[in-house]
Amino acid sequence: MQNQRCKGMQDLLSKDMLRFRHIEDVFRACCLGWNYQEVRTPTLEYLHLFTATGTLTPSKLGKVYSFLDWDGWSGERVVLRPDGTIPVARLYIDNLSGQELTRLFYVTNIFAFEETGRESRERWQCGAEFLGGTK
Repeated sequence: MQNQRCKGMQDLLSKDMLRFRHIEDVFRACCLGWNYQEVRTPTLEYLHLFTATGTLTPSKLGKVYSFLDWDGWSGERVVLRPDGTIPVARLYIDNLSGQELTRLFYVTNIFAFEETGRESRERWQCGAEFLGGTK
């Protein structure tokens, strides 16, 4: 049996990490300079969070990694997050919606299934979200 990484995944070596951290640090410094606060959401989210918002249309459902989060009697379908924006909106609604204006940013991995495995299945997304305002 050979040890090999999964198709579409990549290892980041030291030189890759230097570039990765540089980009991450520049983005983080810019966001902090504009008074954005960093957040991190879970890697797993409920599927309905993405289907209810229209992010995952029926044609895109085959492009996510989803499985049943089984508790022995029933279960709910969960996904490896395919996008960073929707989970941050959920985080805001669950925890911060009492604040009038909120500036949040994140650096996170997202996952998209690609059949051949030639393209990256794990990607990194930087995002800045300005939430809240008049009701």
